[in-house]
Amino acid sequence: MTKSRAEDDPTHDFGDRLKEARVAAGLGQSGLADAIEMSQNSVNRFERGYSVPAGDVVVWIAEILNVDVNWLLTGDISGRTNFLVPIREPHVESDGSKTDRFDRTENFISLPGTKEYDRVVRMPDLSMVPRIYEQDLVITRFAEVKPGDLVAFFDEYCTFHVRWFRRIDGKDFFVAENNDYPPIRFDSSKIFDRVVSSVRITEF
Repeated sequence: MTKSRAEDDPTHDFGDRLKEARVAAGLGQSGLADAIEMSQNSVNRFERGYSVPAGDVVVWIAEILNVDVNWLLTGDISGRTNFLVPIREPHVESDGSKTDRFDRTENFISLPGTKEYDRVVRMPDLSMVPRIYEQDLVITRFAEVKPGDLVAFFDEYCTFHVRWFRRIDGKDFFVAENNDYPPIRFDSSKIFDRVVSSVRITEF
């Protein structure tokens, strides 16, 4: 009996898992293609088992679909203790102006596989919180914030901050630990993430 391409080709299982994860995430092929900056035809070929994307793209897809990259590649999650997470940096336009969005870089960090985080951003400026320095990696989670949380956000000038979320006289503020910097009044549109932790890396 002639074997099908799915039986012959080891990339087929990857395609099945990719489709399963994509559907579970509520994305169409075109939506995933846009997210990874590739064509829908490329995603279709991945899912049909005709090819597997490059390693950094697999990691990117795993991040977007919120699945373990090792499971996506092999179907195996036993012994997996870390996720490779791409490091992002606040985007700066060619004229030097700041924006309230992030660039994906080619640098990755390995973090524990509990997945208690959603994004890693390199701190571009002083954070106003002594524990986090310029160029530190800020590990954040998409979550509702409450007074006492450390939060990361953009202000109206598209400057990225890390400050404490405090309630003062019944009103909410983002507060620096350096009293030379006045509190910033809370605005839900400014919230980026709750800060989970930070990492100091001297070189890549």
